[in-house]
Amino acid sequence: MEETLFWKLLQEIVEMGDFVVAVSSNSASANIVGRMKIGDNGGEKVLEKEKCHCHIHLYPEKISSFSFTYRDVGYGAEPCCEFLTTEQQVALRLYYHGRDAEKKFKEFVDKNRDNIGVLKGSW
Repeated sequence: MEETLFWKLLQEIVEMGDFVVAVSSNSASANIVGRMKIGDNGGEKVLEKEKCHCHIHLYPEKISSFSFTYRDVGYGAEPCCEFLTTEQQVALRLYYHGRDAEKKFKEFVDKNRDNIGVLKGSW
């Protein structure tokens, strides 16, 4: 995905509210919980938790789309935004922890009609 578009869309996504940012592999997982923002680490943009420098480095050129779906990790179906790689693998998950997910998603899509090609699914 084009870098400017990636960071613009991610900024709008994190403005929806609190998230659990989940990164996992077959042998480990990590979560960052709370309100997120776009931060800076040595001149590189990162996704980080507000009031903390806990962050994740992202590589927009390796991300093809944002997929909005629901995932059940043991507490019932939760709204989730998955970052899909160019190989259609999940690179990162943002579990939304707020109210009115459907309304916030609709507002997000309405603002980004020109970029609908990189947005999949719905809440």
